[in-house]
Amino acid sequence: MSVPLLFFEMFVSIEDYYNRWTTASLLRMLRFFGFFLTIMITPMYISALTFHPEILPYELLLNLQESRSKVPFPPLIEVLFIELIIEVLREAGSRMPAKVGQTIGIVGGIVIGTAAVEAGLLSNILIVLVATSALLSFLPPIFLMSNTSRFIRYIFILSAGLFGLFGQMLAFAWLIHHLLSLKSLGTHYMTPAIPRKPSDLLDSVIRFPTKYIRSKTGISKVQKK
Repeated sequence: MSVPLLFFEMFVSIEDYYNRWTTASLLRMLRFFGFFLTIMITPMYISALTFHPEILPYELLLNLQESRSKVPFPPLIEVLFIELIIEVLREAGSRMPAKVGQTIGIVGGIVIGTAAVEAGLLSNILIVLVATSALLSFLPPIFLMSNTSRFIRYIFILSAGLFGLFGQMLAFAWLIHHLLSLKSLGTHYMTPAIPRKPSDLLDSVIRFPTKYIRSKTGISKVQKK
């Protein structure tokens, strides 16, 4: 067990220190970007179709309307329906033997998704977005962050269904406020971003060369007694 546990550490993998700093930095930025997308991509679908169709290109909007022409549910119910199906498949797969669980997760998702589209319960574009969101949720090396992103996504989905982009921004502001108010063993959860120490930022979103981060002089430096 490593304490205190900080937000940025959730996206750090031990392999980052075996790779070149350019490769490690690219992978870290990909993880952060994936975390942002996994909580935003399906709520954006709801906001665009329910409140803000003008933000989409005209050709894309036509494709979305065509794919939803047979769907009897509003976008919010449609997204919640497929998200709950994904959660059921994940939970069922985790309770079964490894080989059987992986097969059920993959085959079950394909079969149920295809059948739901053909039955007119879901749009094919939403299946692509939900599958992408589910894959992005597994990018963080620590599985706790994957579970957290799944829970937070429901808050953003409900906010988008009620208030559109304005609701998403309110949910995002709440998320930032909540993260800034957390502490782990007396250390701010958003360290080194808040409070900021320039030396600690060398090993956060971007992993600088080892010679710059070998000796830390900021908040993470061990205090001598």
